[in-house]
Amino acid sequence: MHKGKRQEFDDSLLCTKCNEIKLKTEFHKNPTKRVPYNAWCKECYNKYKAEIKEQKKYLEGSSYHEDYQYKAKLKYEYGLTLEEKDKMYVEQQGCCAICGIPESLITQGNNKRLGVDHCHRTNKVRGLLCTNCNLALGMFSDDKEILKNAILYLDKYHEN
Repeated sequence: MHKGKRQEFDDSLLCTKCNEIKLKTEFHKNPTKRVPYNAWCKECYNKYKAEIKEQKKYLEGSSYHEDYQYKAKLKYEYGLTLEEKDKMYVEQQGCCAICGIPESLITQGNNKRLGVDHCHRTNKVRGLLCTNCNLALGMFSDDKEILKNAILYLDKYHEN
C-alpha cells in the first residue's frame, strides 16, 4: 500500500480520524464518487460537525466576532480603522453630529452605534450620525437646496 491510501477491506474501512477499523455501513457515502466512502466514520464526522457548530455559535455570540466584523466593515466600506472612528466619536463627544443626541440615549439597550455618514458621490467620511439623521440626509439625497427648502417650509408653518 502506498502513502496516502487508506486501508480498505472487503466489508470494512479504516477511519483516518480514530484509526479504528469499522464496517463500511458506519461511513457516509462520498457524493463525489471519486472515493466511494468518506475518510472518517459517521461517529467521528458527527462529533467534528458538532464541535464546529459549537465554535461558530460561540464566535457569533461573542464580542470578538462582532468587533472583528465591525472592523472589517469599517475598513471595507469607509476605509476607516476602528481607532479613526473612535477618534471621531471622541471629537463629537459621543453624540450625533446633527441632532446632538448622545449615543447612549439612542441605543436604549439595543447596542446601536452611531453610524458612519459619508458622501455617496466621493465616499468621503463626514461624521457620525444617529440612524434618523443619517436616513433623513439620504432621503434628501444630500441636496443642500432641498434641505434649505425644508427649513423654509418648517419656518413658514412653525407654531409657537
